[in-house]
Amino acid sequence: MRGSHASRRLQRLRVALLLTVLGAVVWLALQPPPPRFADSGYSSRGEPARRVAHYGVMLVADGTPCRLPHDRLPLELTCAPEHRATVTQAAEVWNRAGREFFGVTFFRVVAWGTPHALRIEWSDRGLPPRLAALTWFGEGATLVRLRVMRIRPQPLVPEGSMTEVVCHELGHVLGLDHSAAAMDMMYKMSHPEPLVSPESVRLTPRDVDMLRWLYEARNVVPILAPER
Repeated sequence: MRGSHASRRLQRLRVALLLTVLGAVVWLALQPPPPRFADSGYSSRGEPARRVAHYGVMLVADGTPCRLPHDRLPLELTCAPEHRATVTQAAEVWNRAGREFFGVTFFRVVAWGTPHALRIEWSDRGLPPRLAALTWFGEGATLVRLRVMRIRPQPLVPEGSMTEVVCHELGHVLGLDHSAAAMDMMYKMSHPEPLVSPESVRLTPRDVDMLRWLYEARNVVPILAPER
């Protein structure tokens, strides 16, 4: 009798556990999926644009933010043919956010040597030691002028990591400065883990929030294409 009673009690516990698990599964199934940016790998919180903590923007001498002007988009990028795929993949990371929030394409890759396009050169000429890349700007009283971007040649670095380097520099071209958060695209240091695939290069919600804040701001100084 004692064994039969224990068996029935164990069976009731199993049934109760099964019903609890089934209830949890049904509850999860009924939850709406989290909203996502179109064709991207990051989630939208549906919040209005706001300044992100510990994330900077490029400023001119008087402290005014600067960015690419809407009426001059897309900015044209030019690079040697062997690097075109890397630059195109990096540009598309930002272009997805541009299309989602502003209906614009930030960047367009054009033929090598196209006048007035930003030259992206695989060269360490002028690069300070330990920097993987650098973009040169010229600052005037009422505008900022792009000059050239240089990427340090690193043949042993995976393609995904090189795409991330270019993507980071394009963030500066857009007017974003460094972030203190290690997962952000604009983190102030190189990410320690190599990325094998360019498809792994993505923006974080903080990157997107800061981009939205900057491109919805009204008092800004324009960043213009190179003069030649």
